Amino acid sequence: MATALPLSPLQDLLDSVSPLLDSVDGRVQKKCYRVLERVLTSEGQPQKTFVRENLLQLMSLLCGSLSTSSPASKKPRLRCLLCLVDHVGHDSHHFLNTLTPEVILCTKETNEKCRAMAFQLLVRMGHAAQRCYGLSPEESLTQYVGVVLAGMAGSSHLVSASIISLSKLLFEFKDVVSTHLVSQLLTSMTALLSSKRREVVKAAFGFIKITIRVLPVADLSPHLEELIRGVLCWSADPKSHFRLKARVILERLCRKFGFEMVSSVTPARGQRLLAHIKKTSERVKRKKTAPDESSEDEEEERGKRGSWIRESSGGGDPVDFLDRSLAARISSTHPVQIMKSQVAGESFPTSADGKLLISDQPSEPGEQSQEKMELDDTEGGRRKRKRESTEEGSEVGGARGGGKGIHRKQPDKMDFNYGSEYRAKKARGDVKIKGKPDPYAYVPLLGQKLNRRKRAKLSGQFQGLVRSAKTGASAGKRQRGRRK
Repeated sequence: MATALPLSPLQDLLDSVSPLLDSVDGRVQKKCYRVLERVLTSEGQPQKTFVRENLLQLMSLLCGSLSTSSPASKKPRLRCLLCLVDHVGHDSHHFLNTLTPEVILCTKETNEKCRAMAFQLLVRMGHAAQRCYGLSPEESLTQYVGVVLAGMAGSSHLVSASIISLSKLLFEFKDVVSTHLVSQLLTSMTALLSSKRREVVKAAFGFIKITIRVLPVADLSPHLEELIRGVLCWSADPKSHFRLKARVILERLCRKFGFEMVSSVTPARGQRLLAHIKKTSERVKRKKTAPDESSEDEEEERGKRGSWIRESSGGGDPVDFLDRSLAARISSTHPVQIMKSQVAGESFPTSADGKLLISDQPSEPGEQSQEKMELDDTEGGRRKRKRESTEEGSEVGGARGGGKGIHRKQPDKMDFNYGSEYRAKKARGDVKIKGKPDPYAYVPLLGQKLNRRKRAKLSGQFQGLVRSAKTGASAGKRQRGRRK
């Protein structure tokens, strides 16, 4: 209904919603901010007039409810601020200064949509600052960055959020930011790389990445040496928190300035890492170029498979290419190669009346051709190795052709009965042998024997062992009784 109300009821709606923005209940706050959002984003003429006439009241209302806003109402509150920032004009820089800390902290929110809106609001506030301060774009942006830099004196969370906000502003306003401001920011971030607070160091690495990406070589070259020295502090991190980040930054510096220039300002402790980066990049370049060359060679070698037309054996009449039966005579196999593969003398003889004469007697082994012997060694479409000549392997008991497996004669496997060497030759039972263990059943003490799921299987093995021991003991007892 808020989008369809006329001008006079909108003022009553604002008076009703204003005290509820300080409510303890987060759900009530969220509903009130959504009502304001509908009014601020409406395209109706009464709503636009209402926002323009009550802009200062809306600004003070949102600034006053900053301390009492609940976490659940952050997204609708940020949407309201996005709409108000677009209406900010001259002499409204106090509104931007009040909201900047809140927007900076929202860039570290867990909710992805909330973070995205915070970054969007930060950029819009940068554009609004160029209208509010009444200065040139460079000076206005410098004033606004000074407000953001005030968060560098807070806790680790606020410092890291401020660095992230500065990275976003530098990326969006890279064409407007002054060289002097960039120099100050790079000096501050390089000093923060030696901090013991890992959250701050992580944000500083992100700022340096953005700087290398967006700034030209002329602005970065005066700070190249101090950047490399600051990054190398974490190249040998024992816990590997920022070792990869340091290496990525060095790789980007090498791509931007070249290996020779980076190596000239790198200390001795970083030369080994720099050489490894250079070797890795050269290997990647070779891999990128190698597949292209090989694919071109393969395409040249492969080519399109040709076709041949089978002509009549007479060869007198020319081939009629307009004949419909020509398609049946096209072959994809070279006819000359087929003729070469056929062995002369393999065809069956024919009688005078044209009948085939097939003899039932098998041909002698010596009369078989080499191609026939190779064909016999083929099974299931897989080609075996060519067998050796019959002259080299003609001994009795040699290899036997055809089929799978090993065909040579192998010695019979000897059945080895464990414990048979302890068996007495002239009596029953076992005897001790000098230099060998006693003839007992040894059970290995393995952890698997204690497995509850395999208890039945293992108990059966031990039962057989105990049963054999009892049988041997009873037999020995009977023999001793007979001797008495």
